[in-house]
Amino acid sequence: MVTKKAQGLPLNLIVLAAIAALVLVLVISFTVGGSGAFFGKIYRGGQTAVGDELTLVKTTCTSACDQAKLTAADAAYKTSTYCTRTFNVDVNNDGKIVDVGVKGAQGFVQEIGLNCGNAPISTACDYLIGNVAAAC
Repeated sequence: MVTKKAQGLPLNLIVLAAIAALVLVLVISFTVGGSGAFFGKIYRGGQTAVGDELTLVKTTCTSACDQAKLTAADAAYKTSTYCTRTFNVDVNNDGKIVDVGVKGAQGFVQEIGLNCGNAPISTACDYLIGNVAAAC
């Protein structure tokens, strides 16, 4: 009787092939599916300066205002995120962030270094420290 030995694939090779197939499926689904827009934004970010979305900036400023209202001293308020953080917003949606006034919904406004209280963000943070209105 002649015995035949079967050829087997190493387990490492099978695991690597499964991982490679999974990565291939993910790459295809990202490029063909809805995540293509995500990769498009990343690609466009390498070509032009992509700023923050205005609605996201307004939400961030509202949250920062709520945190700033927890302070009890004027100095702490002035160093809060609400007063110190700056944003770059593509006001006219041309895909470019420029440091000159551009035509926006509220007239000519800057796109670089905008604070929460500046147009076009214009998120007011009304807060009294004692009887005095807090200001940045």
